[in-house]
Amino acid sequence: MVPMFPACTGTPKVRAYVIASVPDWAQLADFPPSAVITHAGTNAGKYEPKFHIGFQADKQEIQAWLLASPGIEGVIPEVRENKINGIEYLEYDVLSEENRNIAVVGLSPSREEVFIRPGDNSQREPRQFRDTDNLD
Repeated sequence: MVPMFPACTGTPKVRAYVIASVPDWAQLADFPPSAVITHAGTNAGKYEPKFHIGFQADKQEIQAWLLASPGIEGVIPEVRENKINGIEYLEYDVLSEENRNIAVVGLSPSREEVFIRPGDNSQREPRQFRDTDNLD
């Protein structure tokens, strides 16, 4: 069980569902062993719920978690400014098999806090992967 701060949003049942579901839904590795959930919940979406979750962990564990997460493999993160607090976060877009932006993984400037939120479902260019079978 991942430790949670008392201020997590949603009912305990919703929080537990979000914590258990988000790694699979967003194609991410299981949360790091030292992860402390700072918020977890859902917002009503037009066709399905919109999950959001945040956690804090050791920098090295977060780095290992990012590398182990298939949904962001090969993704070049972008620096984006948060419209609410003005802080710049490093964000990774998670794409579905149809190249739709299904989730965003954000990393705080300190690299010790992660947030995961739904993507905008927009169509994106397919990711280009390096062909490791035919290296010369």
